[in-house]
Amino acid sequence: AEASRMKSEFISVFSHQLRSPLSITKWTLEIVDREMKAGNLENVISSLRTFRDSTESMISLVNSLLEVSRIEAGTLVLNKAKISLVDLTKSVLAEMQSYAEASKIKIEFAPEPSLPEIWADRDRLRMVIYNLLDNAIRYNKSEGLVSISIKKQDSWLVWQVQDQGV
Repeated sequence: AEASRMKSEFISVFSHQLRSPLSITKWTLEIVDREMKAGNLENVISSLRTFRDSTESMISLVNSLLEVSRIEAGTLVLNKAKISLVDLTKSVLAEMQSYAEASKIKIEFAPEPSLPEIWADRDRLRMVIYNLLDNAIRYNKSEGLVSISIKKQDSWLVWQVQDQGV
């Protein structure tokens, strides 16, 4: 019964996470259509980049679903490498910028200067950051603020997100 409940909960969370890139894709295609009709090639190119990023996000989510079976089978492998948490966060923020703007959410990112690199699985950490930011944008108040910070605390890096939502 517990395993069945957990699987149902996972499917619910997965569906929620897939909805964001699908919505971004839909909005982007609407923008491309409108901008093509208006002859605004620069906006079309920008929108196509957003479309590409959103598609990559969906592929990542589907790969996550496949990883669940690897976790259950005990065959999950982490690909750890030295990475910059600041650069990874900036990359996810760039991917989510259109979504935040469409939701009328302002994002502030304030990492401490000169933070060290960390050993982590880039793809899985990207997924965690994406999910936290998606929730901060989705459940924020209208015209709200999302604040992200990274600071060094003892031998740890602390990544924090705060929103003004529920």
